[in-house]
Amino acid sequence: MARYYRLVDPPMNVPVEAADAAAKPELFPHDWLFSAPVQTVISVAAVGICLLRAMRPLTPDGPDQSGFSRKITDFQYVMVNPVQQSLLKLSAEDVLGQPLVLLSPDVVQAGILDRLRQVVDTGRPGGYTEVYQLDGTAGRFNQVYLKSGDGVLMLVQDVSYRPLALYEQRQQAALLRAINTHQPIADVRAMLLGLMSGQMN
Repeated sequence: MARYYRLVDPPMNVPVEAADAAAKPELFPHDWLFSAPVQTVISVAAVGICLLRAMRPLTPDGPDQSGFSRKITDFQYVMVNPVQQSLLKLSAEDVLGQPLVLLSPDVVQAGILDRLRQVVDTGRPGGYTEVYQLDGTAGRFNQVYLKSGDGVLMLVQDVSYRPLALYEQRQQAALLRAINTHQPIADVRAMLLGLMSGQMN
């Protein structure tokens, strides 16, 4: 069985506001995402799934009190499932630990990098369907962005030839609504697992 994920180093350069966020229970913490039952779902999911960690390098102009920059300059791949590897046309070994912009430079021009930053900074999830280049090939992709620690859990589907079914659209909308209306954590996680597994809720 091919290995499709590994946690690359502990989170680095976590800003001060991360301590404030710890006061609220996190919906999708890394320990939950890397638990055996959740990894089983992720490994067989029919959608691309990746976990990206914010990269906040030290900068001489403007570090905060902790000495770190608050500005996210990029994201680093921490986890990637088989479908996401297929979308990227790269193996997990080639992806993990690498910066998003290095592997997919088009994310800057497409506005994806800014949307990922916004999810980390605000905690608000997002769902988008748009055309952009992935590995030099134009395609139409549906993406869901969910905050996870100092990063983003992304669900990606290539909808170039098969648009989302109505039930898939409803599942995504219900998940985003549940997060935004602060539904119980167990309910939100069950909805995410249903979306990942293709099970209708």
